[in-house]
Amino acid sequence: MLKRTLQAEKFFFDLMLPVRLFYARGSEKAYWHTHEFTEIAIVLEGSGIYETEFSVGEIHAGDVLVMPAGGFHQFHDEVGIAQINILFQFEKLSVPSRDISRHPGFSALFRLNPEYCHRMRFYPRFKLCDKDLSRVRFWLTDAWEAQEAQATGFALAVYGAFLQTIPVLLDNYAPNAAGNDLPHRPERLSACLDFMERNFRREQTIDTLAQRAGMTPASFMRHFKAATGCTPLEYLIRLRLDEARLLLLDDSLSIAEAAQRAGFPDSNYFARIFRRKNGLSPREFRKKHAIV
Repeated sequence: MLKRTLQAEKFFFDLMLPVRLFYARGSEKAYWHTHEFTEIAIVLEGSGIYETEFSVGEIHAGDVLVMPAGGFHQFHDEVGIAQINILFQFEKLSVPSRDISRHPGFSALFRLNPEYCHRMRFYPRFKLCDKDLSRVRFWLTDAWEAQEAQATGFALAVYGAFLQTIPVLLDNYAPNAAGNDLPHRPERLSACLDFMERNFRREQTIDTLAQRAGMTPASFMRHFKAATGCTPLEYLIRLRLDEARLLLLDDSLSIAEAAQRAGFPDSNYFARIFRRKNGLSPREFRKKHAIV
């Protein structure tokens, strides 16, 4: 069986824009392939068969398929199908974290390690309602036309359409929509990550987080490290530091107040770990990013 790997360097020509759109009416070739980037395929019309290394199923208008980097898949038996594909390298994008990354579902769609998704045989899939499919179709096809014509500001149009689409995808993503009372472990883990995103200022115990994920503490620790590349404590510290960097931009707050609001009750500990992770002290960071 022929399998091809699509390389990122052949798709992303602009280092400032690691997003590219493709509009397709049927596949030119039905072959197994993977890629070095994430792909979201939105079926605009028609039907077909979507196959991965561990599943086969029909697809119809409104279906959204999230394919992580390294995941083999193919489409075949298509009938009148049209789809818009979003190719992107999420780790290279500047996405407004406060607005988007704390939305329920964000972790399952964007934050889980691709290797973990492959191992757990889990690629997110869901369906857009008719109203949202119409909105997304308009945004993305309009941006795709600008991209193909290399129109003035096309990069901004593509990036803007991508950002507009993310909240719509999140609002339509529902792990238990099919009536499954026991979702896959990646979905349970992503729900736990979403909880941590919303409650990062509070102290969390492994037992409590494991219970929320529906796992034993040992299983939770193992899955968490595989899915995120770090421990729960390291993840909480990362969230708090992200918040602290934003708070330090507010000159009306003292450094101790910024630390407290970010979830660091000990300002000395905060200063040490901030320097270790950022290469600057909180004061140096504030001075460097001060608005003149």
